[in-house]
Amino acid sequence: MPLALRDALQRVRVATDPTEIAALKKHAWAIKRRWVLDMKTHAFKRRADRGGVFAKPKKLHTITSLALPYLDGQDGFEWSKNEDAWHGPLTQYFGDKTGAYNVDRVHNTLDFIQQAEGVHPDVDEVSLDIAFTRCRHQNKLDRYGVSMLALYALFKAHPAGFSYWFAALTSSTDTMAQFQIWAKGLGKTSAASHMTDIRVIAPMCALLQLIDAWCA
Repeated sequence: MPLALRDALQRVRVATDPTEIAALKKHAWAIKRRWVLDMKTHAFKRRADRGGVFAKPKKLHTITSLALPYLDGQDGFEWSKNEDAWHGPLTQYFGDKTGAYNVDRVHNTLDFIQQAEGVHPDVDEVSLDIAFTRCRHQNKLDRYGVSMLALYALFKAHPAGFSYWFAALTSSTDTMAQFQIWAKGLGKTSAASHMTDIRVIAPMCALLQLIDAWCA
């Protein structure tokens, strides 16, 4: 609590004049509002520095029923509770939405990657150390059984060796292609959801999080 606020509240306790008490309370309330705003600003900046979101997401729902388009191409949809039947339509929908099936875009991306194949990026130890601090959930194990703290311990044990390994890893398309990202979809509005109302959450493994933070 700010010292100015403590002082104002203490003066309220010992004051006897109603006019003075009202003025002190108003003054204390103004100090408190500025203090809360400063705390929110600090938290906002901290989340931004760590790559976090600025607003809390709405409650998401586990999908139990999905609206699928008719197979014969007719307008409309039907509700399906068969999860095995969801995979194809969902893959097609989000593939079209993200441009995964855009052949020209894919070829342009591959051509750009191949030009830099095997070229090690300039990874200095200071930038890598900063990247570690930007990563959240340091002690959480990913699907490969690796945590950010484990990677950080390796980095601290041999910064130069880890930096060289990190640069070699990120410059190898074959190695990077072996990493898999498991995603899950949740309904934004209810458990019975349309495909347009699905939020896909695809957490990256610890190493990919570190690469993302370092590139940023």
